[in-house]
Amino acid sequence: MRDRVPNQGICPDSYQLNQIIPMSHVSRFHICQQIVLLWLASMSFAVPAVAQVGVRWHVDQRRVSGGDGMAWASAISSLDTALRQALPGDEVWVLRGQYLPTLRQDPQDSRSAAFYLPPGVALRGGFDGSETETNQRGTQFVPTVLSGDLGIPGVSEDNAYHVVLSEGIPLGSQAASVLDGFVIQDGYANQRGHARGAGLRVSTGFLRIQNCTFKRNFGLLSGAIFVTGAMVRIKSCNLIDNATAGRGGALSIQASRCHVANTRFSGNSADRGGAIYAHSIEQFIQGLEPPVSFVNTVISHNRARAGGGAFLQGSEFNGAGRASFAHCTIAENLAFERGGGIFARTGTHIPATSWITNSIIWGNLGPQGSALGGRHQLRWSNIDDAGWKAGSNISKDPLFVNARAGDFHLRDHSPCIDAGSNSLLEADLTDLDGDGFRFEFLPFDADGCRRLQDDWTVKDTGIGTGPIVDLGAYER
Repeated sequence: MRDRVPNQGICPDSYQLNQIIPMSHVSRFHICQQIVLLWLASMSFAVPAVAQVGVRWHVDQRRVSGGDGMAWASAISSLDTALRQALPGDEVWVLRGQYLPTLRQDPQDSRSAAFYLPPGVALRGGFDGSETETNQRGTQFVPTVLSGDLGIPGVSEDNAYHVVLSEGIPLGSQAASVLDGFVIQDGYANQRGHARGAGLRVSTGFLRIQNCTFKRNFGLLSGAIFVTGAMVRIKSCNLIDNATAGRGGALSIQASRCHVANTRFSGNSADRGGAIYAHSIEQFIQGLEPPVSFVNTVISHNRARAGGGAFLQGSEFNGAGRASFAHCTIAENLAFERGGGIFARTGTHIPATSWITNSIIWGNLGPQGSALGGRHQLRWSNIDDAGWKAGSNISKDPLFVNARAGDFHLRDHSPCIDAGSNSLLEADLTDLDGDGFRFEFLPFDADGCRRLQDDWTVKDTGIGTGPIVDLGAYER
Protein backbone atom coordinates (compact mmCIF):
# COMPACT_ATOMS: atom_id res chain seq x y z
CA MET A 1 0.00 0.00 0.00
CA ARG A 2 1.19 3.57 -0.64
CA ASP A 3 -0.04 6.98 0.45
CA ARG A 4 -1.76 9.23 -2.05
CA VAL A 5 -1.98 12.96 -2.21
CA PRO A 6 -5.49 13.65 -0.79
CA ASN A 7 -8.22 14.09 -3.41
CA GLN A 8 -5.75 13.86 -6.28
CA GLY A 9 -5.11 10.15 -6.57
CA ILE A 10 -1.40 10.78 -7.09
CA CYS A 11 1.17 8.62 -5.33
CA PRO A 12 4.54 10.01 -4.19
CA ASP A 13 6.40 7.44 -6.30
CA SER A 14 4.57 8.30 -9.54
CA TYR A 15 6.36 8.19 -12.89
CA GLN A 16 9.18 5.89 -11.83
CA LEU A 17 9.95 5.08 -15.42
CA ASN A 18 12.83 2.72 -14.81
CA GLN A 19 11.11 0.40 -12.34
CA ILE A 20 11.44 -3.25 -13.35
CA ILE A 21 8.88 -5.83 -12.28
CA PRO A 22 10.82 -8.77 -10.79
CA MET A 23 10.20 -12.02 -12.59
CA SER A 24 9.37 -13.65 -9.26
CA HIS A 25 6.23 -11.53 -9.13
CA VAL A 26 4.61 -13.10 -12.15
CA SER A 27 3.56 -16.63 -12.90
CA ARG A 28 5.53 -19.17 -14.94
CA PHE A 29 2.75 -18.94 -17.54
CA HIS A 30 3.27 -15.19 -17.76
CA ILE A 31 7.00 -15.66 -18.34
CA CYS A 32 6.19 -17.96 -21.26
CA GLN A 33 3.67 -15.40 -22.51
CA GLN A 34 6.37 -12.72 -22.42
CA ILE A 35 8.62 -14.87 -24.63
CA VAL A 36 5.78 -15.25 -27.13
CA LEU A 37 5.14 -11.51 -27.01
CA LEU A 38 8.81 -10.86 -27.79
CA TRP A 39 8.46 -13.06 -30.86
CA LEU A 40 5.25 -11.28 -31.80
CA ALA A 41 6.98 -7.92 -31.48
CA SER A 42 9.42 -8.96 -34.18
CA MET A 43 6.66 -10.24 -36.44
CA SER A 44 3.70 -7.88 -36.00
CA PHE A 45 2.91 -4.69 -37.85
CA ALA A 46 3.42 -2.17 -35.05
CA VAL A 47 2.88 1.57 -35.15
CA PRO A 48 6.23 3.05 -36.23
CA ALA A 49 8.22 5.42 -34.11
CA VAL A 50 8.17 9.14 -34.73
CA ALA A 51 10.85 10.16 -37.20
CA GLN A 52 14.00 11.84 -35.91
CA VAL A 53 13.31 15.46 -35.04
CA GLY A 54 14.05 17.80 -37.90
CA VAL A 55 12.98 21.43 -37.64
CA ARG A 56 11.25 22.66 -34.51
CA TRP A 57 8.64 25.30 -35.30
CA HIS A 58 7.38 27.67 -32.59
CA VAL A 59 3.91 29.24 -32.72
CA ASP A 60 2.71 32.20 -30.65
CA GLN A 61 -0.45 33.93 -31.84
CA ARG A 62 0.55 37.12 -29.98
CA ARG A 63 3.51 37.65 -32.30
CA VAL A 64 3.36 39.90 -35.32
CA SER A 65 3.95 38.27 -38.68
CA GLY A 66 7.47 37.92 -40.01
CA GLY A 67 9.03 35.47 -37.55
CA ASP A 68 10.85 32.43 -38.88
CA GLY A 69 9.50 30.13 -36.14
CA MET A 70 12.90 28.79 -35.08
CA ALA A 71 12.61 30.05 -31.48
CA TRP A 72 9.99 31.45 -29.13
CA ALA A 73 11.40 34.94 -29.68
CA SER A 74 10.80 34.62 -33.43
CA ALA A 75 7.67 32.48 -33.32
CA ILE A 76 5.18 32.27 -36.18
CA SER A 77 1.82 33.80 -35.32
CA SER A 78 -0.29 31.38 -37.39
CA LEU A 79 -0.57 27.69 -36.49
CA ASP A 80 -1.98 26.94 -39.94
CA THR A 81 1.15 28.45 -41.51
CA ALA A 82 3.47 26.38 -39.33
CA LEU A 83 1.61 23.16 -40.20
CA ARG A 84 1.81 23.94 -43.93
CA GLN A 85 5.58 24.37 -43.67
CA ALA A 86 6.29 21.35 -41.46
CA LEU A 87 7.79 18.21 -43.01
CA PRO A 88 7.99 14.63 -41.68
CA GLY A 89 10.25 14.58 -38.62
CA ASP A 90 9.45 18.20 -37.70
CA GLU A 91 7.79 19.32 -34.48
CA VAL A 92 5.38 22.23 -34.06
CA TRP A 93 5.29 23.72 -30.54
CA VAL A 94 2.30 25.90 -29.73
CA LEU A 95 2.18 28.48 -26.93
CA ARG A 96 -0.74 28.63 -24.53
CA GLY A 97 -3.90 30.38 -25.65
CA GLN A 98 -6.84 29.65 -27.93
CA TYR A 99 -6.31 29.00 -31.64
CA LEU A 100 -8.93 28.94 -34.39
CA PRO A 101 -8.40 27.21 -37.75
CA THR A 102 -8.38 29.33 -40.91
CA LEU A 103 -7.45 26.89 -43.69
CA ARG A 104 -10.66 25.81 -45.49
CA GLN A 105 -11.42 22.58 -47.32
CA ASP A 106 -14.05 24.49 -49.28
CA PRO A 107 -13.16 28.14 -49.98
CA GLN A 108 -16.88 28.97 -50.06
CA ASP A 109 -17.64 27.40 -46.66
CA SER A 110 -16.15 29.07 -43.59
CA ARG A 111 -17.12 26.10 -41.44
CA SER A 112 -14.82 23.80 -43.43
CA ALA A 113 -11.77 25.39 -41.76
CA ALA A 114 -9.65 22.88 -39.79
CA PHE A 115 -6.11 22.29 -38.57
CA TYR A 116 -4.44 19.78 -40.94
CA LEU A 117 -1.89 17.51 -39.25
CA PRO A 118 0.73 16.41 -41.81
CA PRO A 119 2.22 12.88 -41.81
CA GLY A 120 5.17 12.35 -39.49
CA VAL A 121 4.77 15.72 -37.76
CA ALA A 122 4.50 16.08 -33.99
CA LEU A 123 2.07 18.84 -32.98
CA ARG A 124 2.58 19.72 -29.31
CA GLY A 125 0.87 22.22 -27.02
CA GLY A 126 0.97 23.17 -23.35
CA PHE A 127 3.95 25.53 -23.48
CA ASP A 128 4.41 28.81 -21.61
CA GLY A 129 7.26 30.05 -23.83
CA SER A 130 10.22 29.21 -21.60
CA GLU A 131 10.69 25.56 -22.59
CA THR A 132 13.49 24.09 -24.64
CA GLU A 133 12.46 20.45 -23.98
CA THR A 134 9.00 18.88 -23.98
CA ASN A 135 9.44 17.44 -20.49
CA GLN A 136 9.77 20.97 -19.11
CA ARG A 137 6.02 21.39 -19.52
CA GLY A 138 5.48 19.49 -16.27
CA THR A 139 2.48 17.36 -15.39
CA GLN A 140 -0.03 20.24 -15.38
CA PHE A 141 0.08 21.64 -18.89
CA VAL A 142 -0.65 25.29 -19.61
CA PRO A 143 -3.90 25.15 -21.64
CA THR A 144 -3.41 25.36 -25.39
CA VAL A 145 -6.88 25.24 -26.92
CA LEU A 146 -7.73 24.28 -30.48
CA SER A 147 -11.28 25.52 -30.85
CA GLY A 148 -13.95 25.17 -33.50
CA ASP A 149 -15.91 28.17 -32.22
CA LEU A 150 -15.39 30.22 -35.39
CA GLY A 151 -18.39 32.53 -35.45
CA ILE A 152 -20.56 33.94 -32.70
CA PRO A 153 -19.10 32.75 -29.38
CA GLY A 154 -21.23 30.05 -27.79
CA VAL A 155 -23.35 29.44 -30.91
CA SER A 156 -22.69 25.94 -32.27
CA GLU A 157 -24.33 26.25 -35.70
CA ASP A 158 -21.46 28.34 -37.11
CA ASN A 159 -18.65 26.25 -35.61
CA ALA A 160 -16.08 24.29 -37.60
CA TYR A 161 -17.17 20.83 -38.75
CA HIS A 162 -13.84 19.37 -37.60
CA VAL A 163 -11.21 20.99 -35.41
CA VAL A 164 -8.31 18.72 -36.45
CA LEU A 165 -7.95 16.53 -39.56
CA SER A 166 -5.38 13.77 -40.00
CA GLU A 167 -6.24 12.32 -43.40
CA GLY A 168 -4.89 10.87 -46.60
CA ILE A 169 -1.69 9.53 -45.03
CA PRO A 170 -0.68 6.25 -46.72
CA LEU A 171 -0.37 3.20 -44.48
CA GLY A 172 3.17 2.74 -45.78
CA SER A 173 4.34 5.95 -44.11
CA GLN A 174 7.36 5.30 -41.92
CA ALA A 175 6.61 7.82 -39.18
CA ALA A 176 3.69 8.38 -36.86
CA SER A 177 2.10 11.78 -36.44
CA VAL A 178 1.64 13.05 -32.89
CA LEU A 179 -1.05 15.19 -31.26
CA ASP A 180 0.12 16.08 -27.76
CA GLY A 181 -0.94 18.52 -25.06
CA PHE A 182 -4.10 20.23 -26.36
CA VAL A 183 -7.67 20.94 -25.38
CA ILE A 184 -9.75 20.26 -28.49
CA GLN A 185 -13.27 21.59 -28.24
CA ASP A 186 -16.41 22.92 -29.87
CA GLY A 187 -16.35 21.07 -33.17
CA TYR A 188 -19.84 20.72 -34.68
CA ALA A 189 -20.08 18.10 -37.45
CA ASN A 190 -23.72 18.32 -38.43
CA GLN A 191 -23.70 18.28 -42.24
CA ARG A 192 -23.62 15.59 -44.91
CA GLY A 193 -19.99 14.73 -45.57
CA HIS A 194 -19.05 16.39 -42.30
CA ALA A 195 -20.93 14.32 -39.73
CA ARG A 196 -18.17 12.34 -38.00
CA GLY A 197 -15.28 13.36 -35.77
CA ALA A 198 -16.08 16.91 -34.74
CA GLY A 199 -12.95 17.20 -32.64
CA LEU A 200 -10.66 14.97 -34.68
CA ARG A 201 -11.13 12.91 -37.83
CA VAL A 202 -8.45 10.32 -38.63
CA SER A 203 -8.45 8.56 -41.99
CA THR A 204 -5.58 6.13 -42.71
CA GLY A 205 -2.03 6.44 -41.42
CA PHE A 206 -0.60 6.39 -37.91
CA LEU A 207 -1.38 8.79 -35.09
CA ARG A 208 -0.45 9.06 -31.43
CA ILE A 209 -2.74 11.14 -29.24
CA GLN A 210 -1.54 11.95 -25.74
CA ASN A 211 -2.12 14.44 -22.93
CA CYS A 212 -5.18 15.83 -24.69
CA THR A 213 -8.70 16.75 -23.59
CA PHE A 214 -11.63 16.53 -26.00
CA LYS A 215 -14.77 18.29 -24.81
CA ARG A 216 -18.04 19.75 -26.08
CA ASN A 217 -17.70 18.25 -29.56
CA PHE A 218 -20.83 17.13 -31.41
CA GLY A 219 -21.17 15.02 -34.53
CA LEU A 220 -24.36 13.92 -36.22
CA LEU A 221 -23.07 10.37 -36.84
CA SER A 222 -20.14 10.20 -34.39
CA GLY A 223 -18.85 12.57 -31.74
CA ALA A 224 -15.41 13.79 -30.71
CA ILE A 225 -13.01 11.38 -32.47
CA PHE A 226 -13.66 9.29 -35.59
CA VAL A 227 -11.01 6.80 -36.72
CA THR A 228 -11.29 4.84 -39.97
CA GLY A 229 -8.68 2.69 -41.71
CA ALA A 230 -5.96 3.88 -39.38
CA MET A 231 -3.71 2.88 -36.50
CA VAL A 232 -4.08 5.04 -33.41
CA ARG A 233 -2.72 5.06 -29.87
CA ILE A 234 -4.44 7.18 -27.24
CA LYS A 235 -2.92 7.65 -23.80
CA SER A 236 -3.29 10.00 -20.85
CA CYS A 237 -6.31 11.78 -22.33
CA ASN A 238 -9.74 12.96 -21.16
CA LEU A 239 -12.84 12.73 -23.34
CA ILE A 240 -15.65 14.51 -21.56
CA ASP A 241 -19.09 15.90 -22.43
CA ASN A 242 -19.04 15.00 -26.13
CA ALA A 243 -22.14 13.83 -27.98
CA THR A 244 -23.60 12.38 -31.15
CA ALA A 245 -27.04 11.44 -32.43
CA GLY A 246 -25.34 8.36 -33.88
CA ARG A 247 -22.57 6.09 -32.62
CA GLY A 248 -19.72 6.77 -30.23
CA GLY A 249 -20.14 10.01 -28.32
CA ALA A 250 -16.43 10.29 -27.57
CA LEU A 251 -14.68 7.74 -29.80
CA SER A 252 -15.86 5.90 -32.90
CA ILE A 253 -13.55 3.26 -34.38
CA GLN A 254 -14.16 1.75 -37.81
CA ALA A 255 -11.95 -0.93 -39.40
CA SER A 256 -8.94 0.36 -37.46
CA ARG A 257 -6.45 -0.65 -34.82
CA CYS A 258 -6.76 1.44 -31.69
CA HIS A 259 -5.04 1.05 -28.30
CA VAL A 260 -6.20 3.27 -25.44
CA ALA A 261 -4.50 3.59 -22.04
CA ASN A 262 -4.70 5.78 -18.94
CA THR A 263 -7.65 7.66 -20.36
CA ARG A 264 -10.99 8.82 -18.94
CA PHE A 265 -14.33 8.83 -20.77
CA SER A 266 -17.03 10.71 -18.85
CA GLY A 267 -20.29 12.52 -19.53
CA ASN A 268 -20.54 11.48 -23.18
CA SER A 269 -23.77 10.48 -24.94
CA ALA A 270 -24.90 8.71 -28.12
CA ASP A 271 -27.57 6.48 -29.59
CA ARG A 272 -25.13 3.54 -29.53
CA GLY A 273 -22.00 3.54 -27.42
CA GLY A 274 -22.30 6.51 -25.09
CA ALA A 275 -18.53 6.85 -24.90
CA ILE A 276 -17.16 4.27 -27.37
CA TYR A 277 -18.37 2.61 -30.56
CA ALA A 278 -16.17 0.05 -32.31
CA HIS A 279 -17.31 -1.29 -35.70
CA SER A 280 -15.65 -3.79 -38.05
CA ILE A 281 -13.24 -4.91 -35.35
CA GLU A 282 -11.33 -8.08 -36.15
CA GLN A 283 -9.95 -11.09 -34.34
CA PHE A 284 -6.83 -10.82 -32.21
CA ILE A 285 -3.56 -10.82 -34.16
CA GLN A 286 -1.97 -14.23 -33.65
CA GLY A 287 -4.48 -14.69 -30.82
CA LEU A 288 -2.53 -12.27 -28.60
CA GLU A 289 -2.73 -8.61 -29.59
CA PRO A 290 -6.27 -7.20 -29.84
CA PRO A 291 -7.04 -4.75 -32.65
CA VAL A 292 -8.97 -2.62 -30.14
CA SER A 293 -7.91 -2.46 -26.50
CA PHE A 294 -8.51 -0.37 -23.40
CA VAL A 295 -6.11 -0.47 -20.44
CA ASN A 296 -6.11 1.51 -17.17
CA THR A 297 -9.16 3.32 -18.50
CA VAL A 298 -12.14 4.78 -16.63
CA ILE A 299 -15.46 4.75 -18.50
CA SER A 300 -18.09 6.43 -16.33
CA HIS A 301 -21.27 8.51 -16.36
CA ASN A 302 -21.92 8.04 -20.08
CA ARG A 303 -25.34 7.24 -21.57
CA ALA A 304 -26.85 5.75 -24.72
CA ARG A 305 -29.82 3.79 -25.98
CA ALA A 306 -27.58 0.72 -26.22
CA GLY A 307 -24.14 0.33 -24.70
CA GLY A 308 -24.05 3.11 -22.13
CA GLY A 309 -20.29 2.87 -21.88
CA ALA A 310 -19.36 1.06 -25.10
CA PHE A 311 -20.98 -0.68 -28.09
CA LEU A 312 -18.99 -3.31 -30.00
CA GLN A 313 -19.63 -4.80 -33.43
CA GLY A 314 -17.58 -7.25 -35.51
CA SER A 315 -16.56 -7.24 -39.15
CA GLU A 316 -18.74 -8.53 -41.96
CA PHE A 317 -15.55 -9.49 -43.83
CA ASN A 318 -13.57 -11.08 -40.99
CA GLY A 319 -16.28 -12.53 -38.77
CA ALA A 320 -16.61 -12.14 -35.04
CA GLY A 321 -14.45 -9.36 -33.64
CA ARG A 322 -12.94 -8.92 -30.20
CA ALA A 323 -12.03 -5.93 -28.08
CA SER A 324 -10.23 -6.18 -24.76
CA PHE A 325 -10.72 -4.24 -21.53
CA ALA A 326 -7.94 -4.82 -18.99
CA HIS A 327 -7.49 -3.08 -15.64
CA CYS A 328 -10.48 -0.84 -16.42
CA THR A 329 -13.17 0.72 -14.26
CA ILE A 330 -16.55 0.81 -16.02
CA ALA A 331 -19.06 2.44 -13.70
CA GLU A 332 -22.21 4.55 -13.44
CA ASN A 333 -23.08 4.34 -17.15
CA LEU A 334 -26.69 4.23 -18.39
CA ALA A 335 -28.36 2.43 -21.29
CA PHE A 336 -32.02 3.09 -21.97
CA GLU A 337 -32.45 -0.34 -23.59
CA ARG A 338 -29.54 -2.75 -23.14
CA GLY A 339 -25.96 -3.07 -21.96
CA GLY A 340 -25.51 -0.39 -19.32
CA GLY A 341 -21.75 -0.88 -19.20
CA ILE A 342 -20.84 -2.59 -22.48
CA PHE A 343 -22.99 -4.06 -25.23
CA ALA A 344 -21.42 -6.53 -27.66
CA ARG A 345 -23.71 -7.17 -30.61
CA THR A 346 -24.69 -10.79 -31.26
CA GLY A 347 -27.23 -12.61 -33.41
CA THR A 348 -25.96 -11.17 -36.71
CA HIS A 349 -23.30 -12.07 -39.26
CA ILE A 350 -21.02 -9.51 -37.60
CA PRO A 351 -21.02 -10.35 -33.87
CA ALA A 352 -18.47 -9.12 -31.36
CA THR A 353 -17.03 -10.28 -28.06
CA SER A 354 -15.35 -8.32 -25.30
CA TRP A 355 -12.56 -9.82 -23.22
CA ILE A 356 -12.59 -8.25 -19.76
CA THR A 357 -9.85 -8.95 -17.21
CA ASN A 358 -8.73 -7.49 -13.87
CA SER A 359 -11.52 -4.90 -14.12
CA ILE A 360 -14.40 -3.43 -12.12
CA ILE A 361 -17.89 -3.16 -13.66
CA TRP A 362 -20.18 -1.53 -11.12
CA GLY A 363 -23.21 0.74 -10.83
CA ASN A 364 -24.22 0.66 -14.50
CA LEU A 365 -27.92 0.67 -15.40
CA GLY A 366 -29.96 -0.78 -18.26
CA PRO A 367 -33.29 -2.65 -18.63
CA GLN A 368 -31.61 -5.55 -20.46
CA GLY A 369 -28.19 -6.27 -19.01
CA SER A 370 -27.46 -3.55 -16.49
CA ALA A 371 -23.74 -4.33 -16.51
CA LEU A 372 -23.12 -6.22 -19.75
CA GLY A 373 -25.23 -7.08 -22.76
CA GLY A 374 -24.34 -9.54 -25.49
CA ARG A 375 -21.31 -11.82 -25.53
CA HIS A 376 -18.39 -11.33 -23.15
CA GLN A 377 -15.46 -13.23 -21.69
CA LEU A 378 -15.03 -12.06 -18.09
CA ARG A 379 -12.15 -13.19 -15.85
CA TRP A 380 -10.78 -11.99 -12.53
CA SER A 381 -13.13 -9.01 -12.33
CA ASN A 382 -15.63 -7.49 -9.91
CA ILE A 383 -19.15 -7.09 -11.32
CA ASP A 384 -22.49 -6.30 -9.70
CA ASP A 385 -24.40 -8.86 -11.76
CA ALA A 386 -24.97 -12.24 -10.13
CA GLY A 387 -25.10 -13.89 -13.54
CA TRP A 388 -21.38 -13.25 -13.98
CA LYS A 389 -20.35 -14.22 -10.46
CA ALA A 390 -18.58 -17.49 -11.19
CA GLY A 391 -15.08 -18.89 -11.19
CA SER A 392 -12.56 -16.11 -10.69
CA ASN A 393 -15.09 -13.24 -10.69
CA ILE A 394 -16.51 -11.60 -7.56
CA SER A 395 -19.50 -9.40 -6.83
CA LYS A 396 -18.65 -7.15 -3.88
CA ASP A 397 -18.95 -3.41 -3.30
CA PRO A 398 -15.60 -2.09 -4.60
CA LEU A 399 -15.61 0.75 -2.05
CA PHE A 400 -14.85 3.61 -4.42
CA VAL A 401 -13.74 6.87 -2.81
CA ASN A 402 -16.66 8.81 -4.35
CA ALA A 403 -18.32 7.28 -7.40
CA ARG A 404 -20.90 10.05 -7.76
CA ALA A 405 -18.13 12.64 -8.01
CA GLY A 406 -16.15 10.46 -10.41
CA ASP A 407 -13.41 9.39 -7.98
CA PHE A 408 -12.98 5.66 -8.57
CA HIS A 409 -9.88 5.12 -6.47
CA LEU A 410 -10.22 2.32 -3.94
CA ARG A 411 -10.77 2.95 -0.25
CA ASP A 412 -9.06 1.01 2.52
CA HIS A 413 -10.04 -2.66 2.69
CA SER A 414 -11.65 -2.69 -0.76
CA PRO A 415 -12.22 -6.28 -1.95
CA CYS A 416 -10.55 -5.24 -5.23
CA ILE A 417 -7.15 -4.75 -3.57
CA ASP A 418 -4.69 -7.57 -4.33
CA ALA A 419 -7.55 -9.45 -6.00
CA GLY A 420 -6.45 -9.77 -9.63
CA SER A 421 -4.46 -12.23 -11.69
CA ASN A 422 -0.80 -11.48 -12.35
CA SER A 423 -0.87 -13.85 -15.30
CA LEU A 424 -3.40 -11.54 -16.97
CA LEU A 425 -1.31 -8.40 -16.52
CA GLU A 426 -1.62 -6.63 -19.86
CA ALA A 427 1.20 -5.78 -22.26
CA ASP A 428 2.26 -2.12 -22.47
CA LEU A 429 0.85 -1.60 -25.98
CA THR A 430 0.79 2.22 -25.72
CA ASP A 431 4.32 2.39 -24.25
CA LEU A 432 3.37 4.16 -21.02
CA ASP A 433 6.96 4.33 -19.80
CA GLY A 434 8.30 5.68 -23.09
CA ASP A 435 11.04 3.08 -23.47
CA GLY A 436 10.01 2.15 -27.01
CA PHE A 437 9.06 -1.41 -26.08
CA ARG A 438 5.36 -2.27 -26.33
CA PHE A 439 5.46 -5.90 -25.30
CA GLU A 440 6.69 -5.68 -21.71
CA PHE A 441 4.41 -6.01 -18.69
CA LEU A 442 2.13 -3.05 -17.98
CA PRO A 443 4.24 -0.86 -15.65
CA PHE A 444 1.75 1.70 -14.32
CA ASP A 445 -1.84 2.28 -13.29
CA ALA A 446 -4.08 5.15 -14.44
CA ASP A 447 -2.26 7.58 -12.11
CA GLY A 448 1.19 6.64 -13.38
CA CYS A 449 1.88 4.71 -10.16
CA ARG A 450 3.58 1.33 -10.30
CA ARG A 451 1.44 -1.76 -10.71
CA LEU A 452 2.07 -4.78 -8.47
CA GLN A 453 2.22 -3.07 -5.08
CA ASP A 454 1.34 -4.96 -1.93
CA ASP A 455 -1.22 -3.77 0.62
CA TRP A 456 -0.21 -5.68 3.73
CA THR A 457 -3.48 -4.74 5.49
CA VAL A 458 -5.51 -6.79 2.98
CA LYS A 459 -5.41 -10.54 2.46
CA ASP A 460 -4.38 -11.57 -1.04
CA THR A 461 -7.37 -13.04 -2.87
CA GLY A 462 -5.91 -12.92 -6.35
CA ILE A 463 -3.50 -15.32 -7.99
CA GLY A 464 0.23 -15.16 -8.61
CA THR A 465 3.40 -14.61 -6.61
CA GLY A 466 2.93 -11.47 -4.51
CA PRO A 467 2.51 -8.61 -4.79
CA ILE A 468 -0.82 -9.23 -6.50
CA VAL A 469 -2.29 -6.75 -8.97
CA ASP A 470 -5.45 -4.84 -7.93
CA LEU A 471 -8.68 -4.80 -9.92
CA GLY A 472 -9.68 -1.67 -11.81
CA ALA A 473 -7.84 1.32 -13.23
CA TYR A 474 -6.11 2.33 -10.00
CA GLU A 475 -3.63 0.43 -7.85
CA ARG A 476 -4.13 1.03 -4.12
